Amino acid sequence: MAILLVLLILVLGYRYTNAIPAEKIALKRSSGWEAYVRMGSHGIRFVWNAIFVYAIIVVCTVISIYFIALISHIFNIDGYSEYLKYIIVLSTIKSHDIGLHDVMITLLAFASCSASIREENNKSPEEQRKEIRKQDAILNIIIDAAEQLHPVKISLKSRKVYIGLIQAEQFERPDLDNVTTIPFYSGHRDKDTLNIIFDSNYIKVYEKHYGEIFSNDSTNSLSPEDMQKLEEFRIVIRLSEIESISFFDLAYYFDDFAEKPQNILHIEAQ
Repeated sequence: MAILLVLLILVLGYRYTNAIPAEKIALKRSSGWEAYVRMGSHGIRFVWNAIFVYAIIVVCTVISIYFIALISHIFNIDGYSEYLKYIIVLSTIKSHDIGLHDVMITLLAFASCSASIREENNKSPEEQRKEIRKQDAILNIIIDAAEQLHPVKISLKSRKVYIGLIQAEQFERPDLDNVTTIPFYSGHRDKDTLNIIFDSNYIKVYEKHYGEIFSNDSTNSLSPEDMQKLEEFRIVIRLSEIESISFFDLAYYFDDFAEKPQNILHIEAQ
């Protein structure tokens, strides 16, 4: 019986943490006993809620039985004893040491878990993103960049580099294992100096097909219609493959290039 109780607690905890994005991130960062403790803490909360509700139901049922017994005795109503006997028999039914109360507590615990998940998922996107920010510094920058429509520089463990925008719509889904970006430039880091060498200029491609949609290398001029067009070129990057991420200002970056041509990192349109 103790094993079933522990299993119930862990299942409830896993169901909750896997359904809430912020909790899912925290669980993935945990390992070994830390992960079990995190799931167990949530599971115990739901089981205690279920026991509390079940106790209230039992108390209300007992009070109702005594009240009905009193009414039956006062008005001399027959058949109450048979009704009470059926209730007693039903409450004592067991199968493999699992009684009716065990089943009721289990169902109430799952109901409590589902209610908590709905409550968390019904929060506004801003509140959900606020919780996610607390879990990961990289996601904090990614969310800021998506909300402000600010370009970022993403360096991967493979030394690949992307400059682009983060697609904000991805945070409306519980998938936080990937980052969706609309690239402006892509390249790689030199194996010796680690300087960035740009290989692809996506902005040239965008303007070739859709006209001039940028103003002075600024993304503030992008309209929702422009963003919808650019989504055709979006790239999905695994969050685990990101080495570093930072904000990137197109105007400042290329102004510096114009002043120091010897330091220009190669840019070609493809």
